[in-house]
Amino acid sequence: MSSRLRDRHKGKEGTLTPTRTTLGADPAHRTCALNGYAFQQDALRTFKGWQYACFYSSPANGTSSAYPSEEPVYVHLLRRKLPAGNWETLVFADYAQTTDDGHNTVQAGTTRTTPSTSSRQGPNSAANNRDICYAWSSDGGTRWHSGGGNNADTSKCGEVIADLGKGESIVPSSPGIVAFTVPKGSGLINQEAQAVDCEGGVHVLNRDNLEASVMRWKHYYRSPQGTWTQRALPYVEGVYGGKRGQVAVSRDGDLYFVLPHHTDPMLTILRASKTSRYENYELVWQGGGIPPTEPLVDKVRLGQDNVLSIFTRMVSESRDSVDVVVIDFQL
Repeated sequence: MSSRLRDRHKGKEGTLTPTRTTLGADPAHRTCALNGYAFQQDALRTFKGWQYACFYSSPANGTSSAYPSEEPVYVHLLRRKLPAGNWETLVFADYAQTTDDGHNTVQAGTTRTTPSTSSRQGPNSAANNRDICYAWSSDGGTRWHSGGGNNADTSKCGEVIADLGKGESIVPSSPGIVAFTVPKGSGLINQEAQAVDCEGGVHVLNRDNLEASVMRWKHYYRSPQGTWTQRALPYVEGVYGGKRGQVAVSRDGDLYFVLPHHTDPMLTILRASKTSRYENYELVWQGGGIPPTEPLVDKVRLGQDNVLSIFTRMVSESRDSVDVVVIDFQL
């Protein structure tokens, strides 16, 4: 079922009016959410002309907006032929999900490996995360090169710092990996978001304290020439412990930040254009009716078709339940 969202915002191209497609009912009766976490791998992804989505729901309610009061829940795999085909649903009824734990999310996948990291020192808490670090590999993750570049010692930047084939690992003390020194307790959160543009620029989304202990989301950018910059994002505060956002690159090379609000059931989308060298952030859309959820983006479709598809949870049109939905923006 598709519908036009009523929330609109004047953007550079005019009024953006996304289309909402309901995938099924979210098991919102659970204490822990099961659908919509930043650490889900490709819960929404395009492959060879089809778009695939996966989530948990009750079989009886997986294709309706009825409140899913039944247990257990099962994996639902959906696909549609792009650009506008109907969703087809397959329920994996051979595996019953009974554990109320938000880490038990559905993962799907079909791929130069470039992780950005932060380190955690002390007890298992995000308060102990520190530093924005970066390394890259061009051989599938065997040999790793340093890529920090803004560290006091840049002489080691680019050298091989770990060879997994020899049993070596990247550690917090590896030379040349620190892009920005961020103290513990500054709000860094694990598994936020990153993207690589078509020219090799690396974009990292995370959060940090500004002056007067004001916490904001930040855009950390490594240019193709290896220079790092950081800028605070406007319009939305990146509160400590809040839901994680997303960053993705369009076919035109523009950058999109998809940011959930902490106190309001809202979602904000910002655009940083390639022509501005990713230095200016434009508010292109804000919408409501979205309970606390970490949005996911189909980065393949955005890069191929210039369509921003967002996987999230939304209050149903009847307002009495929560649905798993895909929101599409034709850019």
